[in-house]
Amino acid sequence: MGKVYKNDVGTKITIDTGQDVSGANSVKIKYIKPDGTTGLWDAIVDTDDQSIYYLTQVNSGDIYDLDQVGVWMFYPVIDMDTWDGHGESVEITVYDIAGVTITVGTNSWISLADANDYFMTRVGANTWNESNPIEKGQALVHAFNILSNCDLFVIPAEITGNLKNAQCEMALFIMNYQTDVDARKGLQAQGVVSAGIVGENYDKDLAGVIPIPPIVKNLMSSYEAGSHLEVVEAERDDEEDIT
Repeated sequence: MGKVYKNDVGTKITIDTGQDVSGANSVKIKYIKPDGTTGLWDAIVDTDDQSIYYLTQVNSGDIYDLDQVGVWMFYPVIDMDTWDGHGESVEITVYDIAGVTITVGTNSWISLADANDYFMTRVGANTWNESNPIEKGQALVHAFNILSNCDLFVIPAEITGNLKNAQCEMALFIMNYQTDVDARKGLQAQGVVSAGIVGENYDKDLAGVIPIPPIVKNLMSSYEAGSHLEVVEAERDDEEDIT
């Protein structure tokens, strides 16, 4: 079995019981989710008469069987005339559909779903809209790491709309231009000051500077490091002779 992702539908969960269960009164698969929640799925005896399986699905209310990221435990539960009980367990890791686990407040200011909503009305967002969830997740986390770790901004404790929008715009910039940026930065790192048929010239003083698009700078303008002034209380000596 290849990688299993959150909310996958039609994934075949198969357990080999090691015995003939073709005559069983019932076969079920017991699951234990990463958060400890348990439940049972009605299983089917496979053609080898020893394995049982279940096809994951989405239920009413858009409730998916595989609704959590992490390690799942599965047990065969067999009811036969001569024996009734659990078989040996198997483990399956369910991965986030974004390729990385997006945790708002930890490695992102915005969820993947909310980022998709943002780009629904963003002109020129074809690169985002045509990308798969893994690429989107990677771009969001990359954008978050750049904006939160560079020394250009002082990030507030409260996640604001501007932070979310700036992360989205930075993610789109990364998708559109990161390959070109890496190529140019690679040349500058080697000391190249000009290259290409069109004669591009590189400023050696900008070799280590991370490019931030204007729209992101505008959204982050309130958080620029130089715009935050610390107010301190000055003490005055009342006996000081002022003339």
